[in-house]
Amino acid sequence: MQQLQQWLQHSTGDAYQSIQPASSDASFRRYFRVHWQHGGSSILMDSPPDKGALAPFIAIGDHLRQWHLNTPHIEQYDLSLGAALLTDLGDLNYQTASRQSENIESLYQDALQVVHKLQQIPIDSYPLPHYDRSRLITELQLFDQWFLKLYQAVSLTHVEQQALNQVYQQLCDQALHQPQVWVHRDLHSRNLMVTKDNNPCLLDFQDAVIGPVTYDLVSLFKDCYIHWHKPQRYHWLARSWQQSPWANQVSLDEFIRWFDWMGVQRHLKVLGLFVRLQLRDQKSYYLQNLPLVMDYVLETVAQYSELAVLGELIERYRLDQAAYEAQQRLLCEP
Repeated sequence: MQQLQQWLQHSTGDAYQSIQPASSDASFRRYFRVHWQHGGSSILMDSPPDKGALAPFIAIGDHLRQWHLNTPHIEQYDLSLGAALLTDLGDLNYQTASRQSENIESLYQDALQVVHKLQQIPIDSYPLPHYDRSRLITELQLFDQWFLKLYQAVSLTHVEQQALNQVYQQLCDQALHQPQVWVHRDLHSRNLMVTKDNNPCLLDFQDAVIGPVTYDLVSLFKDCYIHWHKPQRYHWLARSWQQSPWANQVSLDEFIRWFDWMGVQRHLKVLGLFVRLQLRDQKSYYLQNLPLVMDYVLETVAQYSELAVLGELIERYRLDQAAYEAQQRLLCEP
């Protein structure tokens, strides 16, 4: 922290009054709110270079602004230190707004426009990695490696592992069959800041990829931190389909299928990721979101006979509620 403070003083030539934690995320990045003696505040982002380079955040943010998307203004940065000084956007993200605002429809229409703007960016306009089969499979394996093996202490039989691997391949086939576009990759309520102009402002976009057209819609409507009822989710999804070019290329039923299957891929990954955040990174507060994410998976696999084996596998080893709560208390202990 001392090195960051020294950089802050040197790079700005201004005196600050205080530095306080602002927020954290699922990565190794940290955020601090800097209050200046002359008034006002900024956000200091600490992105350790050995954990994740700062350069993609800066470069992709610049590119997104060229396409009229709202990203934080960077006032100062140091790539070698992994430090950046950003505009302070306040604390009103979409998660908070969903509990306070009566204007949810308007907020989510704005978010839909963000998705559509992202998808209109030419895929060859910036060298993003592709969400290929290898990347999709690696993410899916977080589920059996961390959630099943380490969280639920399950050792799959050879037959069960083969069945799970087959489901993984089917999910990948469905994802790769979709039109491939710019994907934010984590477009949920905590990464959308409510702003007066060009709402919302995007955060955490440095891991963007070229990937399936429904991926960001899953992040948005099947949010891991907010439960929207199913009719609301599919109302927004139908609106997205109507407003997009894909309405002329695919039926709404097929678009829903893409969305549902993409959701299973994302949420299996998230189940493993949330457990890893606790076991590896001591971020236990993500475990409280496991039941919602699991409900998303079970709700979807129950609708598609091709995915029934996944539902059977989960239910076979699913902890009962008492065991689940005991496991959570154990994992949350320091």
